[in-house]
Amino acid sequence: MIGYLYKISEKPTDLARRVVDDHKTRREWIAAPWPLIVLSDNTFSLLGWAIRHAQRRQHQAGYYQHVMVLFRRGTVASQEFSGLTRLPLSQYMQGSHRLKAWHNPDWPSFRVAAALRYIRRRLDAPWYRRLYDPLSILGQWLGLPWLQCPGLNNCSEFAAEVLRILEPEFDLKNPTPSQINSWCQKHLVLWGRYDPER
Repeated sequence: MIGYLYKISEKPTDLARRVVDDHKTRREWIAAPWPLIVLSDNTFSLLGWAIRHAQRRQHQAGYYQHVMVLFRRGTVASQEFSGLTRLPLSQYMQGSHRLKAWHNPDWPSFRVAAALRYIRRRLDAPWYRRLYDPLSILGQWLGLPWLQCPGLNNCSEFAAEVLRILEPEFDLKNPTPSQINSWCQKHLVLWGRYDPER
């Protein structure tokens, strides 16, 4: 896949584009720097179908149905339907998952450390505080993205909380994974993509 890398200091309207092959191998993904904001689109999952149906979307470029955070080598913090959990990134490199990852190589170390502490604290919380917010899917389907269960998160709300620590100007409320992707395109650097068909 061909993509573009941007200099962070440039404004989106003035970006100097440099064409690169941004596809990364499985080995590169497992050894990736962290943290990374990782988006996923699994065209054949049941939950993915429900999210896509709720948003009345078909698979298309720039559309993602899941977002998670790579927070240590080969491991993501992912808000699954069964709850927030640690999973090997390799689990998302099976089947029809397409991945895309964003980062900022200039994140200050104190922000990275704070984000990693937050992720670990959330992962170590009691099971009932890590549950998925099923009401948010209904809210998306009804066009009411604010409709959510207080104290619970969906995947994009968890990733948004991490982004707010790393990027204080992150200002999206109740975002979808695709909206996070759009925000990242304007503010972060594309680290890479994974496509099982490559």
